[in-house]
Amino acid sequence: MRIVSGMRPTGKLHLGHYFGVLKNWLKLQENNQCFFFIADWHALTNKYKETDSLKENIEEMIIDWLSVGLNPEKNILFIQSQVKQHAELSLLFSMITPKSWLELNPSYKDLKFNLYYQYLKDFLLGKNIKVLQTPPPKSLDEALEEATGKQKNKIFDEYLRELFFRAFYNQKGIDFKGLKERLILLGVNKKVVEEALKNLETGDIGKDIDTVGFLSYPVLQAADILIYKAEAVPVGEDQLPHIELTREIARRFNNLYGKTFPEPRHILTEEAKLLGIDGRKMSKSYNNAIYLSEDSKSVEQKVLMMKTDPQRVKKT
Repeated sequence: MRIVSGMRPTGKLHLGHYFGVLKNWLKLQENNQCFFFIADWHALTNKYKETDSLKENIEEMIIDWLSVGLNPEKNILFIQSQVKQHAELSLLFSMITPKSWLELNPSYKDLKFNLYYQYLKDFLLGKNIKVLQTPPPKSLDEALEEATGKQKNKIFDEYLRELFFRAFYNQKGIDFKGLKERLILLGVNKKVVEEALKNLETGDIGKDIDTVGFLSYPVLQAADILIYKAEAVPVGEDQLPHIELTREIARRFNNLYGKTFPEPRHILTEEAKLLGIDGRKMSKSYNNAIYLSEDSKSVEQKVLMMKTDPQRVKKT
């Protein structure tokens, strides 16, 4: 079976990458024809200002791939930008892909939601709005009905997320008016609310993904897959909409010009929920990762910092 998959070179690979992606690739390489590529063009879709580190990231990724056992004699390993036909096919696909397919892509909307929500949360925290870390015992509506004036000033993280979720996923666009009313009802200072929402509505938040390149990256992804007439693509559950869009593009092209591309199926990769050294999800941005290229002494020091029993609050 012909398989295609890629990774964006955004930094060193850690154990989360190994258990979430590379371990599966190692299994697939044994009995399939695999094309594994470094998606450097995809890295530019929201990191276009950070090109200085791109070359180094590519080199580190190749080293990490080889170190875990990806075999260049069994697989075709390559850098996306070195095969210009990816861009050519992407351009042709963009001619036949309706804009609505891209705007409704859940991954695009979800990323924008997370960017906007994180800004709003950080802004309110910066203005000394208190946020409790425990989950709310009731729904938002029930809590609002029963809350006293003092309680309304305590904005739960979960409440804020639910508020913004309601406002963001609106058929008519973000409901800033409704969000403003709800936040004020919870006791947030009116001027603080107005300043935060004005920044969201007219500021630069999310501008790095408000580009043609980011919106259309699923089209480039479809080209990455279909140019090799892949039969299957290993993905996590969050990437399923992208594979379905690739199938839609292949189907539309075939209907217009005759049978040319297969409609690839997904191979669902079981996502490893690997925790970092601080108990949160392992991530470079959290500075809690154990990297594949780390030496044994560094790994040992990090492991010794990890909690083995969350019920024990004191060292013994």
